[in-house]
Amino acid sequence: MSTADSPPAEVEIDATLVRSLVAQQHPSLADLDVRFLAEGWDNAMFRLGPSHLVRLPRRELAVRLMEHEQRWLPELADRLPLPIPAPTHVGEPSELFGWPWSIVRWMDGSDAISSPLVNTVEAGDTLGSFFAALHQPAPDDSPVNRFRGVPLRQRAEQLDGLLSTFVADGLVPPETRGVWDAGLEADPYGGPPLWLHGDPHSGNLLVHNDAIVSVIDWGDITSGDPASDLTCMWIALDPAGRRAARRRLGYDDDVWTRGRAWATAIGVMLLGHSDDRPEYFALGHRTIEQVLLD
Repeated sequence: MSTADSPPAEVEIDATLVRSLVAQQHPSLADLDVRFLAEGWDNAMFRLGPSHLVRLPRRELAVRLMEHEQRWLPELADRLPLPIPAPTHVGEPSELFGWPWSIVRWMDGSDAISSPLVNTVEAGDTLGSFFAALHQPAPDDSPVNRFRGVPLRQRAEQLDGLLSTFVADGLVPPETRGVWDAGLEADPYGGPPLWLHGDPHSGNLLVHNDAIVSVIDWGDITSGDPASDLTCMWIALDPAGRRAARRRLGYDDDVWTRGRAWATAIGVMLLGHSDDRPEYFALGHRTIEQVLLD
């Protein structure tokens, strides 16, 4: 079975470049040490001194995602019960680097893949409260994302073939198909588009001392059906954690049925597109296991 690698970087970004950008545009931070931290599909990240993090797009597709974060996170931050990485300093395109970039506050912790949650009931309470605060009506000019927050049937063409292949190959149990079909058959969302994180998997949950302290990486921020954001309840939690989250959120059965189907879709996509990231391949397996527990 062939799977897709992570997309390659389209620009070369190193500590020397980041140091020059900071000195040019934010000289008050120019004396701080810069060191490479990590890179994901969309962004490269560098530690800037003890209290800041620099995030820069590594491919053109991520530029508009960076712009969405810069536009909307400062507005959302004040209404949420956990801190989020709203930019403290905005980097403008220049002759050194032709795309926007951001400096955000550093937060201690590690992602919930590296540090799986132990107290899942507390984590469920935290996530339920967080998404209850986030899932409020979004303005008409909120970002559009054709992959998240949309009706599940818009994802069916992409998922059906992959799911059928994985069932036939024994990579996922046959019952997985029933979970996906139940989501397609549930009543569709009929309310106003709500603010959504868009990609709340375990890699985007920051954990410190076994507590969720932030939800990070908002490049997929959008609006629509809140069921799309419930994927993290199966990706990161167990049944007890999901019950705690549901008490906080209070959504009806149709929302949770669609959320479980969304989690199935994300689990299958992780299995199909993580050949160079084994931790995400394992996360895909875990997600399908949790989906089938319910």
